[in-house]
Amino acid sequence: MKPWMREVLARTGSLCLAGGFLLSLAPVPCEAAGAATRDATPEVMSVLPPGQGENLVGEKEDVSPSFTSQLDMFRLLPGALNDLTTSMLTRFYKPMDFVAVSHKEIQRIDKPIPGVTIVRDKTYEVPRVFGATRRDAMFGAGYAQAQSLLWQMEVNRHTWYGTLASLMGTGKDGENLSSDAVQFRVLDYSEGEYRAMYEHLRTEYGYWGRQAYEDLQSYVDGINAYVADIRSTSRPLPVEFQQRGLTPSRWTPLDVIASSAWSHVRGLSRGLGSREAGNAIMLRRLRNLFGEVGGDQVYADLRDAGDPETPRIIPSSRRFARSSGQTNPAGLALIDTGSFVPRSALVSSDSTDVSAASQFISAAPSKSNALLVASRISATGHPLSIQGPQDKYGFPHNYDFEIQIVGPDLEARGSLEFHGPYPYNGARGRNFAFSGTAQYIDQFDMYAELLCEPNGSKPTLQSTYYLYRGRCIALKIRERFQELPGGAGSYMFRSIRSVHGPIIGQATVNGRPVVLSQARSTLFHEEAGLPALAQVFVPSVVQSARTFIDVMARSPRQLAYYYVDGKDIAFVNPGLVPIRAVGMRPDLPAWGTGEWDWQGFDPKKYTFRSIPPSQLPSAINPPDHVIAGWNNLPGDKWPISDAMWIAGPGHRVSLLKDPVVDLASQRLVSLVDLIRIHTLAGLTDVRARFTYPVLRRVIGYDDLPKDMQAAISVLDDWISAGALRRESTEPGVLDHGAAIALFDRWWPLLLRAAFQPVLGHEVMDEAGGKPNNLSALTTGPGSVSGWIGFLSKDLRTLLGNSVQGRMSRMYCGDGNLNTCRSSILTSFRTAISNTRTAFGDDFLVRRYPITCDGCVQTEFDVTGAAGRLKPIPWQNRPTFELITSFH
Repeated sequence: MKPWMREVLARTGSLCLAGGFLLSLAPVPCEAAGAATRDATPEVMSVLPPGQGENLVGEKEDVSPSFTSQLDMFRLLPGALNDLTTSMLTRFYKPMDFVAVSHKEIQRIDKPIPGVTIVRDKTYEVPRVFGATRRDAMFGAGYAQAQSLLWQMEVNRHTWYGTLASLMGTGKDGENLSSDAVQFRVLDYSEGEYRAMYEHLRTEYGYWGRQAYEDLQSYVDGINAYVADIRSTSRPLPVEFQQRGLTPSRWTPLDVIASSAWSHVRGLSRGLGSREAGNAIMLRRLRNLFGEVGGDQVYADLRDAGDPETPRIIPSSRRFARSSGQTNPAGLALIDTGSFVPRSALVSSDSTDVSAASQFISAAPSKSNALLVASRISATGHPLSIQGPQDKYGFPHNYDFEIQIVGPDLEARGSLEFHGPYPYNGARGRNFAFSGTAQYIDQFDMYAELLCEPNGSKPTLQSTYYLYRGRCIALKIRERFQELPGGAGSYMFRSIRSVHGPIIGQATVNGRPVVLSQARSTLFHEEAGLPALAQVFVPSVVQSARTFIDVMARSPRQLAYYYVDGKDIAFVNPGLVPIRAVGMRPDLPAWGTGEWDWQGFDPKKYTFRSIPPSQLPSAINPPDHVIAGWNNLPGDKWPISDAMWIAGPGHRVSLLKDPVVDLASQRLVSLVDLIRIHTLAGLTDVRARFTYPVLRRVIGYDDLPKDMQAAISVLDDWISAGALRRESTEPGVLDHGAAIALFDRWWPLLLRAAFQPVLGHEVMDEAGGKPNNLSALTTGPGSVSGWIGFLSKDLRTLLGNSVQGRMSRMYCGDGNLNTCRSSILTSFRTAISNTRTAFGDDFLVRRYPITCDGCVQTEFDVTGAAGRLKPIPWQNRPTFELITSFH
């Protein structure tokens, strides 16, 4: 019996087999399981580990079984891949349909107001919201979400506003206060400004804007109805509020706008990282090392924005997202080395050192992905897909929450986050499904505001005036006072803005004092994506791939969308992309004196010319019949975002697309094929898979000492098996664990060995947003290119291979193969020594646990009082995953 089958038997006490295959994961009679398999496989299925349930109102032992009912479905899939058949898919995914819940499966029915019915099933507790009117449906969505995640909603709401410390206290080492300060630095809106954006829906976006305006009010009405039920004691108070002596407060539509604003800057260093400041610091440092011409060439090598080996979602894209013409050096405002200081929004605190809130946040890389196959190469004759968002794992989930919403001309089911009643990511409508991945079209620019004094005296870094369009004008300054809970003190934040945006730091440029502002295309337009979401689930509007693209292309958010129905697959990368001034370079700071404003920029309305939606990257049924996305670039001529230095070969998306293309050249592709390919990609160590083969050619084997040969043989075996990080046939043991333990310790040493002798330790030490935007040296097995691509391209060049887009120089060994080999072998010997120290002399033959303290594993954040889940083996898969096979 296979290990995954043994686990099922131990957990359920029943194991139904037919023809050698498992037929039931649930503890039900075998005959019932057999009957279920005779039904047609649902067209859309999903899995949400570790699931969901209603608010916890008692002790953690009262947690609903639904909180973990999908966890083993997710956890056990990798071990079952070799045995997987279509009839088994319902054991690893649940139906994601609009079929009514059978009477026996109903957990409860709520009717909070006339016209609203909410039905929850026993096993998964997915709320099915039915509204007699659209308003009723939106009301029910808010009520159902508050029933399930009221505490998580409250914590997130305070995060959006930068007031988490006022709810939870300053946190360990002031982490809550520091997080709030970073948040408030870039999202420092007043209540009036949030209100104005909400009102824009009603006045500036036509019919669907007005509909979104009404939807948001109905949604928060539903949340507030649940809050009112708690206050009237007809509903129990969630335990997290009980523990803190808190009472839930009412919501307003402005909270939804605040959530939308947060979504525009969170993650991937889109808004909270150093961005162009880091790039400028990097370029200055490289020029100091290599001279102006050489420094610019090295910068371009590592930036790799146009690298021909970078996998694109649409390889033949013809569209162009930046202004034409050469860069004008007069527009560049390169920060002097060592002068950059991030601005702390925290100006006073009774309980924490103000300096604790002065740093940028470096967000973890995103992992959302999508793999779609067109009907031309599908075994069913219809498109197939597997896709979903990656929003971190939590218990319960902090973001993903599955819901169904049905009303007149409205059908939606999918993952609902907290900014509105629309399950926009990992979702389906009546006859289609879609999901999104975070993308990197550049919506941000940094302006160096040249400081001045109104009386003409010499400015300093303490000056509060700056030059704009020939005038010395004042920075806008506003302060916000907050109290800590329990009378523990108070603190004050300060907002500072120029016409371009919030001030995020100060520096000097050629000795002249400047403050650095962050311009963002969605600034003061945080509501702009809601009209698109208001119509995407309306069957009378979205009836095809083309109408889906037309609707979603108007979203301002950096989220590429992947669409599938019974006929077509499609892709669109929306985003409000400003048209820059001619000669402006978008990846480096520009002078904020006015000449380098976005074209048509009106500082009073914060409006500007932008790329029309019709010119954004999109495709329907592309020529190679496959669409694959894993946070990679959308097309040939779209410049990468300032903060993302991840172009080049060895991108993880190749693990999705290349096997499908290869398989399709031999036979038609099935849904099971797609799931196998997708799941194996999520188990692959990308670093090792794409760099070790060329490393092996550099370091050789025959002339090495026996202990190094033994270590290399272990790595060879692992790579030959696919560089997978998965459980072995022995339960609880990591397959090829010795190779993985060794490679994890080698990787950061290897990068330093290959690049630090040329780039210097400052560049290497500052990688990972500290402050330069190179990927961290310690990036894990699911990494997106960056150093992977640099290393692969450099070593292949050094070996004399034909390399597309060769870099300006060779880095490892400064271009000398023997020196490079010696450096790499020295790093390898150190890695062997470190692994031996950590695990003992038998480190090459011992058994390594699949989960343990310090292991690379999937961990679940504690988001409430439900307790802590044990980690499960590492999988680089979406946190909400859906598969589709429309008939």
